Amino acid sequence: MLSLRFVEGHRNQNTNFLMRCDWEVVKRCFEAQPNHSDYVPSAANGLFPVNKDMVFRALNLVGSPRNVRIIIVGQDPYPRAESAVGISFLDGAVENFQSPRLAPSVRHILQAILVSRKLVGPQDNVDKLRTALRDNIGETQTEWFTSLATRCGVLWLNRSLTFGGKDPKTLQIHLTFWKPVIETILEEVVRARVGQGLIVLLWGAKAADLRPVLVGLANKHKNCSMKLLLNVHPLGHTFPGAGVFESVKRVEEELKMGVTDFLSATVSEQECQNES
Repeated sequence: MLSLRFVEGHRNQNTNFLMRCDWEVVKRCFEAQPNHSDYVPSAANGLFPVNKDMVFRALNLVGSPRNVRIIIVGQDPYPRAESAVGISFLDGAVENFQSPRLAPSVRHILQAILVSRKLVGPQDNVDKLRTALRDNIGETQTEWFTSLATRCGVLWLNRSLTFGGKDPKTLQIHLTFWKPVIETILEEVVRARVGQGLIVLLWGAKAADLRPVLVGLANKHKNCSMKLLLNVHPLGHTFPGAGVFESVKRVEEELKMGVTDFLSATVSEQECQNES
């Protein structure tokens, strides 16, 4: 009843109160942007994700900036209503890793993880990849992505949190709008991780544009041990053999932040010891 009265009392004052964002500073940054209500998905504007509560889903899943250990930055939400679900790379339309409709980016991410564990090779065919996935990941795609967020502190972030069309001008408009919000998200995490390790993976050209921002944050918050890892976008065929997750493990060990098992979505005890 309390929540219903809260919503009713603000309905005509601020349209975005119905769009969940658990990070208060980020929510205020969003509200401060000109025309921010235009970026709340609705039937009228046709933005993706269709469900407006999924716009900040990646943040809400990890719960707090302090919980974030690894940030993985992609590009934009999928250009399909059923696929765009607020987590970078996760295709909400496909749950089974065995599906022929599995997005190439997701397939290459999974293959890179398996390559890092020497369970497949970077050039192995899809059949061998599917066998390895069946033997090593028992979860659905959504369960796997969300488990990495909730249990391992992986923030699956896009450069733009909404998608309004494939036209380059439209894509740039959304990137421009979300830029200060994304930068606020990054600063909240860096500030919260003072005295702890943080790894930021920038995948693709759009993600790489954030490098100067992150370098500036590292200089501003010197007590956060942050490491940037730049790679090609997972859509590229070279991604599985690029040593992405081997690099992640090496940096985790260097920073003594615990090692992430990306197959079981668990972290070694080192992280807990560091935070106790």
